[in-house]
Amino acid sequence: MSRKKSFLSVALLALIVFTALSILITDRDLAHADSVKVQATAPDPIAVIKTQLVGGQEKSPAALSEVRVKRAGGGEEPGILDMRLFAGDEITTGPNAQLTILYLDEAPEKSNEVLVDSNSRVRVGSIFTWLGRVLIRCRGAFDARSEKVRLGVQGTEFELVVDPDGTNKVTVLEGSVSVENLTTALFDDREDRAGDLAYDN
Repeated sequence: MSRKKSFLSVALLALIVFTALSILITDRDLAHADSVKVQATAPDPIAVIKTQLVGGQEKSPAALSEVRVKRAGGGEEPGILDMRLFAGDEITTGPNAQLTILYLDEAPEKSNEVLVDSNSRVRVGSIFTWLGRVLIRCRGAFDARSEKVRLGVQGTEFELVVDPDGTNKVTVLEGSVSVENLTTALFDDREDRAGDLAYDN
């Protein structure tokens, strides 16, 4: 009889171990499947931080007070070289920080870059500037916006400065920029070529 109890004990123990392993393997496979599903549905990055200077020296990572990236999905992190940026991410630079954003849409052909100066705040998409100075170099089509104007460009280099009082100044360095007024009719929508346009509604 003790042999029978021994056999039953071993069989029961084997069944428990088998069940526990099955549960662990199934949970691991489900977790992996969920991870793959999240990776498959996550949006592709649209840009990267190409260069990042703090005090005139390349620095990566920057302190959060120097370069802050606020993710569209929530959370904040310090800027680092080659950081992937997604539509809706916001970047704020401190008083001694500057960076270059490289857009990934056909990057070698278009080389669409946005140079973000110190004390600036921008949102990644095309580019939205709340405050500060950005220099935009693009070979392909590109849009830039502030609260007051939308700038459409193609194959252009220009600077957009948004002052704390809301004044927008556009300096076209090469090519042409079409300007669309987003607030009032102080001027008709127009195209500005190589020169300055100030708008301070």
